[in-house]
Order: sequence, then C-alpha cells, then structure tokens
Amino acid sequence: MKNPLIVCIILALCSCSHGEGKNVEFRIEADTLFSLKFSNAESCKTCLQIADEFPFDFTFDDSNSLYLLGFGANSVRKFDQQGKPIWERHNKKELYTAVHYLDGKLFQTNGKTLSVLDAATGDSINTVPLPKPKEPLFPGDNVFFYGDILFLKFRCITAGFANAQTVVLFSLQKLQQIEKMDCVDYGYKNSGNSSAFWPITDCPDCVSYLKGVRSDAMLGQSERFIILSFDEPNPDSTGENTRVVVFDKKEKKVHQTNLARYHCEPFNSKQYKFTDANTAVIQAAEYRGGMPFSTHYIRIQFKQ
Repeated sequence: MKNPLIVCIILALCSCSHGEGKNVEFRIEADTLFSLKFSNAESCKTCLQIADEFPFDFTFDDSNSLYLLGFGANSVRKFDQQGKPIWERHNKKELYTAVHYLDGKLFQTNGKTLSVLDAATGDSINTVPLPKPKEPLFPGDNVFFYGDILFLKFRCITAGFANAQTVVLFSLQKLQQIEKMDCVDYGYKNSGNSSAFWPITDCPDCVSYLKGVRSDAMLGQSERFIILSFDEPNPDSTGENTRVVVFDKKEKKVHQTNLARYHCEPFNSKQYKFTDANTAVIQAAEYRGGMPFSTHYIRIQFKQ
C-alpha cells in the first residue's frame, strides 16, 4: 500500500505548504504507509465514523502498527501496517488527548490520568492518577511524551510573566514523578534549567543552541533530531508561509529543509512521531465540509 504519489495528492487538499524552502540543506525521502477513510454514511462499511472516531492523536510501534486516538467516542484503535484493524477499546470515564507507545505498552493521558494498555491485545494493565499541583493545566499544548518520560505543563499563577509554567516530569517506567520545576519561563527564554526548556534531557548542552526559540515550535524529536516550525513573516515567491527546520543534536546545528511541503496543522501538538532516530511518521488529512475524509500516514526518512 506504499504509494509515493499519494503524498502529492494530499498536499493539495489539507492546506499544507508547497514550497521547496529557502537554502535547503537537508532533504528527506517520504512514502505513504497507508490511509484511513472516515464517513458518516452507513453505506461505507470500511469507513470509520467521523462523529465517533475523529482522529486526534496517534503513535506507531516498531512494526509500523498504528494506534489511533479517537476524540468522539474516547476510543483507541490499533491497525496493522496495511491499515487493517486489530483491536479497539473505548473509555467512558476519561477523554484522552495524547497517546504513546513504549516497550510493548500503550500509554494514554489527558494530563490528569495515565492509562496503560497491553499494545498487543488492548487489555488494561494499569490506570494511575498523575501529579496535580495547585495550578491548573496549561491551556493547549500541556502534555507530551518523549521516550520514557511524560511532560506535564501547568499554569503558574504567581509568576509575573505570561509564559510561566510549572513543569512535571513523570516516569513511564516507574509510574511516578521524577522532577518538578516551579514557575519556569517555558515559552520564550532559556531559564538555565535544561529540563525546563523542552524535553531535551538527553542533550543538556543543546539548550544554548536553541536559546530564545519558543518551546511550542517543536513538532517532534528523536534521540538525534528536533523538528521545529516557524511562521515566515515574508513568504517567498512560492507562497510558502511555514519554515520547518531540523536541529541535529549530534552536530549542534540547525538545517534548513524542504519539510514545509509536508507540513499540515496537526490535530494534536506533536506532528512528527519518530519510530527510530532517523525515521518519523506524520498524519495528514483531506477535508470535506470541514471534517476529515481521509487521513494518510506518511513515513519520512531523514538523510543528509
């Protein structure tokens, strides 16, 4: 079901940027793993129902199986590498907003509760409450996973600047809090605490190279790369208004790329889901009447 041509088709339908980018230094190769169709028509027996299974977040495992978090019915579904459904689970108590695969387990969270499932069967392993500081969760991009750590961001009401956040690091292996930073400036400046500036705890000296870059510019990362997007104040002749760059943790260098051609607004905050250090998958959607008609899962391989 791999079809590189479908990449060109979806780019015209999901409000993505199309330009090559300026001063491209770092090119990528892409192909489509598979696609899923959505519909409200009962006649479409192979479609997922939009109202129930609105695709919100996703992750992949080592065998390229997809785990899709549905926003409407509080569901999570597993599909094999051909897009065939394997299992589905529904949760009536919690509305989860982020999903993550690690070592045979599937983690779901909404910033308040962490659900742990057996990735092979979908059976529940554990459900644990998450740390709850006095401050409310930061609006928008408030939870994300990286490796075996869940990052939680809470609004800091007592600080004198707008982007102050209390950041909690929660271990997925130990299922317990491992660090907490109170009222750090998580948005615009390097606070001096590497753990408080993006989830780059595996590269503390990277902070100085990214000083002044907003944390919400990050679209995803692996142990080698961080993907960052920026709005272009002055689009070039192609009309490109988004610039996507790759920061190489090993080289400590930012590379200009042609990734903007694959850039779409994600349903959730972290668009690039890395399956290994050099390979990521993104979710791009076709829309009809303001609702997703198809979602395509595109594998991107980073090569210099």
